[in-house]
Amino acid sequence: MKYFIFSIGAAIAALIFDGCCGTDIEVVEFCEDQVFVETRTAPVEFTYTVNKTGKFLEAHKLTAENIRKALKVEGSNFKVKRIELTSAFMSYKKELDNSSAAMFVNIGAVDNGLNLILLMKQNQLVPLVDIPATIFTPEVNINKYLNDQGVKEIARLLQVYAEAVNDEGISFALTGEGSPANTHMHFHVKVKMNVAVQYEVCRYVPLGTGLRVCK
Repeated sequence: MKYFIFSIGAAIAALIFDGCCGTDIEVVEFCEDQVFVETRTAPVEFTYTVNKTGKFLEAHKLTAENIRKALKVEGSNFKVKRIELTSAFMSYKKELDNSSAAMFVNIGAVDNGLNLILLMKQNQLVPLVDIPATIFTPEVNINKYLNDQGVKEIARLLQVYAEAVNDEGISFALTGEGSPANTHMHFHVKVKMNVAVQYEVCRYVPLGTGLRVCK
């Protein structure tokens, strides 16, 4: 008998919770929009083509919409609490008319004051070497080249634009030069930054499930 009473109680509770979450049973007084804190990791990627001789600067605009899609935060009722840049990679390929033995690159972001924030250390250019006669890796883990302060500043910019209602964004600039000097460079470079985003989102669930009721 005790087991029967417990089963009935559990069934009623299940019906109440099911009803407030959108089934045919309308017991809406037990549900409310409540805050949840979630974390997810996503890649932010952009690609450059360098096809010139001498020092270069190539820019790429990462729009607010691009950032939101990369982070995969659905809907507009969310607030980003923290973004961390966890790792960064470069993959690259040279074209047949490239005559540079290597291309040395750095990358940075332009903030609202038009200041260039370097993602990598000031004087530490990354060598992209593609020589068929040698063993080379067409993807470079650039974590060891990263500038700690630059990483923090770029993460802050990503957070600002992840919540932007317009389509403003961040301009990223790839700078560098070939080696030997004045040789022709023709490379395609893809930059991938893995970012971890923590955000608050409202979900319609039974009371007491979330952290607090959404305002």
